[in-house]
Amino acid sequence: MDRLASNFSLTLDGSRLPQSAATLGVHVGSFVRHLSQPEVADMVEGAITNCSFSMALSSLSSGLAGNGCRSFLACDSARTAASAPDMAVGDLRNDSRRDPALGDSTIPSARRVLLRGWAAMLGLILLLHFGTFQIVALLWQSVGVNAKAIMSAPLRSTSLGEFWGKRWNLGFRQLSHELIFRPLHRRLGADAAGFLVFAVSGLIHDLVISLPARGGYGLPTIYFLLQGTGMTIEHSRLGRRLGLGQGVRGWCFMMVFLAAPVFWLFHPWFVLRVILPFMRAIHAL
Repeated sequence: MDRLASNFSLTLDGSRLPQSAATLGVHVGSFVRHLSQPEVADMVEGAITNCSFSMALSSLSSGLAGNGCRSFLACDSARTAASAPDMAVGDLRNDSRRDPALGDSTIPSARRVLLRGWAAMLGLILLLHFGTFQIVALLWQSVGVNAKAIMSAPLRSTSLGEFWGKRWNLGFRQLSHELIFRPLHRRLGADAAGFLVFAVSGLIHDLVISLPARGGYGLPTIYFLLQGTGMTIEHSRLGRRLGLGQGVRGWCFMMVFLAAPVFWLFHPWFVLRVILPFMRAIHAL
């Protein structure tokens, strides 16, 4: 552990910091300035005005092509009228940095843009939750602090209960258990108290995901309400009879509730207005 601490050039008085920390500070500052640009703020306005979530992907073309996507797709700033069948070709045809020899092959579609953003977001999640936080826990342990990693091999879970209760983000789980579940479970019962924990978690995620993106309000909350519903089904008499809390059936049931609605948690508004601008700000895309 001492070697680990020395490799990262850390001391207890904080006088030595890794060079990457200064670089990260520059990137974060650039990210904040980037988000304030009008082009980023208007990126998907056409996709979220007067349309339902189910229509969002087909409506993103007008938002990408005609509402100022210059800052991360290098589009021309002129706002043009784009129709849904164009699917984000729009102003990219006027991109002065595109190689003419490549023709239209370099023009990304709205779907490709979204996939790029989701792939970048997945990388950030893996880096933070399973890399950075693990290293931080090891550094604290090296100086005698009993700090545990907040992740505990979540994909090894065989039920929703095990995933949320024993393996995923154990720091938040501990806080929610002490502040919400424990005070309420005697009065409301374990199932109702657990459902309220998911409701509160959904509201928190709406604050940190939908509010900065200025769109997709309520979708993260619905996602976590679905998790609470899945937990209720899993613990029900029928769920126990079907074996939804263990083995292969439990894992498949867990993945249906976790993965199928995940785009409600990390919705297109967040990807286009927060994740992609951030990745461009740190020159990752």
